[in-house]
Amino acid sequence: MKNIVPLVLTLIWSLPLQADEQPIEGAFGLTLGKPLATENLKRIAGDQSGGEYEFAPEHPYAPLSHYSVAVSGHDHIIYKIEARGSFRSMEACRRELVILEKSLAQKYLKTSEQVTTKFGEIPRIRFGAAPRRIHGMCAGGFFQKELTLTYLDEEIVATTREHSSTEQEAGVGESESRRDTSGL
Repeated sequence: MKNIVPLVLTLIWSLPLQADEQPIEGAFGLTLGKPLATENLKRIAGDQSGGEYEFAPEHPYAPLSHYSVAVSGHDHIIYKIEARGSFRSMEACRRELVILEKSLAQKYLKTSEQVTTKFGEIPRIRFGAAPRRIHGMCAGGFFQKELTLTYLDEEIVATTREHSSTEQEAGVGESESRRDTSGL
């Protein structure tokens, strides 16, 4: 009986520290799975997919300064919301990632180990379960490190890829038939 009382007290004290395991809906005022009007947004330079845009968030997170949203090409459904911030050292980036991890753990189900402190390993965090996840990581070169926080809907990503590859396959056949071969 003496051993059970400390166990029960420990369990009770730890309850408020557990996440409510809310579903991942989105971030920074945007919602995954919802259509987005892109007419007033600036397309990201070098965007290969044709559906990634910069945006100014309703509620920015101070250490992160660059925000982007990716939408499907056919119906502009949001499948990725991303924020980035630059740091002078890996240690500074790692510290911020730990702060983010603590904040997100109060809201979402954590699915990764703690931020690694081993030299040479890329610090990462993960929250959520398929299809919606949150990924955070620190990476970069010698002079600058970047923290990237990504909210992702994997089902929409897969659908977008399928739709994109179908369009590309159809486009190859069309463009081939429209070529002027008379000068060959």
